[in-house]
Amino acid sequence: MTHSQLPIIVMSHPFTETDVVSAVQTETPRAHFLVCGLGSLGQYCVAKLKEFGVSVSAIDVALPSIWEISNIPDLLQELVIGDCRQPDVLIRANIQQSQAVLIVTSNERVNIDTAFAVRVVNQYVRLVIRSSKQNLNKFLDRSLGNFEALEATQLTVSAFAIAALGSEIQGLINLNEHMLSVVKCQITVNHRWCDRPKGGSLLEHRRLVYELNNRHRRVISHISDTANPDSTLVIRTFDPRFSNNLARILPSAEVLCVYSLAAEAFAAAAFGENILNLFRLHDQTILVAEYNIQSDDPLCGLLLAEVAYGYGMMPVLYQKSSQFSAELMPSDDTQLKEGDRLVVLQTINSLQRLERGEIIPLHFS
Repeated sequence: MTHSQLPIIVMSHPFTETDVVSAVQTETPRAHFLVCGLGSLGQYCVAKLKEFGVSVSAIDVALPSIWEISNIPDLLQELVIGDCRQPDVLIRANIQQSQAVLIVTSNERVNIDTAFAVRVVNQYVRLVIRSSKQNLNKFLDRSLGNFEALEATQLTVSAFAIAALGSEIQGLINLNEHMLSVVKCQITVNHRWCDRPKGGSLLEHRRLVYELNNRHRRVISHISDTANPDSTLVIRTFDPRFSNNLARILPSAEVLCVYSLAAEAFAAAAFGENILNLFRLHDQTILVAEYNIQSDDPLCGLLLAEVAYGYGMMPVLYQKSSQFSAELMPSDDTQLKEGDRLVVLQTINSLQRLERGEIIPLHFS
């Protein structure tokens, strides 16, 4: 579909012209999502949602003059031009068939007003809004239900601060009374973790990565690090084109786009995740996500080993429904049940596999 073929619905309020262009459906979408606001963050959210293979529509008060992500028009099922606070605009954008609505305009008042308008039209749809007003967000959560509020710059500030440190610390995770650190460890030939023979025999012992795991430590990933370890230049941008240009001019610098990072958290929240934090590791965004296990949850009944190795997630905290205290670095043989609480480290790819039910079966030797 070319840009000129994008289905655009222009609403008569507050506009007078109505132009509806129908499109031929080439596939049956598994779910439908709506994005309100097509600024930088909104465009990134559309792109991230489409990675899940879902249908996405959008609302904006005017047709964007610049597409910061060039193929966004091709990704949208339809674009409604109008005020997202108006019920008739929401209805024309298929709000009643939507699984979640991401309200991400640059005006927080508009976002909050839209959230109430959405709930009037659809009592059950998932609401994810862009808002930094924490006390108000708590009230909205209680009043509207099925609600998540995130703010792009606040969500990413720790990722930028940690990246700028240039130290071995890659992330900090605050879980209740526990503070966890994600540490990058360079393995040298003399390091105590290095795989080397004991007693002079190569066959006597081969150290495997999983052997380093214990109740106080988990190995997230194991790669050969070819990046420049002395580089601590971190550049924060809001424009994806500027980010790409800088990355080419300054290959040793770490160029991070705020909206690109935040969009991964907004997309995850649209699928019902509670995103606690995020950080960067090996050029990937790692999401700290909380799951409250329901009876119909795909995680319900699984062992944590199946969660970890089947979906590529790392469980870091587990709380049984009948217990007040939580367990850090829980055992792989723990089985998830309804009412349990689980906090994991995951990438957007891990979440995609979960949503699609693409679990890798365990093979025991």
